[in-house]
Amino acid sequence: MLEAIGSWPAVILRRWTAVHHANDDSRERLQTLLGRLTEEDLARPLDDDWTVGMLLAHTAFWDRFVLERWHHAARQGLSTPIGLQDEVVDLVNAALMDEWRAVRPAQAAELALAAADAVDRFVAAVPEEQTAELLAAGRERLLDRSRHRAEHLEAIERALPS
Repeated sequence: MLEAIGSWPAVILRRWTAVHHANDDSRERLQTLLGRLTEEDLARPLDDDWTVGMLLAHTAFWDRFVLERWHHAARQGLSTPIGLQDEVVDLVNAALMDEWRAVRPAQAAELALAAADAVDRFVAAVPEEQTAELLAAGRERLLDRSRHRAEHLEAIERALPS
């Protein structure tokens, strides 16, 4: 059983530990998946709009965007990154479809893994005050990148031949 460490309350410590492990697990899952994808797999359509490569480019973008929001917060002297409304997220996704389609699928795979590694390393070092503030406010997605990755990794895995 986890107890408080330093000024971290036990409940926050448990949640942060779970987030940290989930990020590591999802990044390793991504790396394993990418290691077995062929060029044909990367070009495989997922539905009318998306391919595997596009979804990887999308994942890379959002991991990098979270990281940039953290850097922006630091530059502006904010304790946590600015929030985003769901409508803005939907608009960004719609606006970037052509760009994600234009990225070579193999490059999208490389970008996804590099972005996952960069954001996971950053959030693992976020000071406890910001971590506690985000977890208490229900803004875990700025720390827990595994949620977004898992959603898309599952879609990719479903589309691949058994």
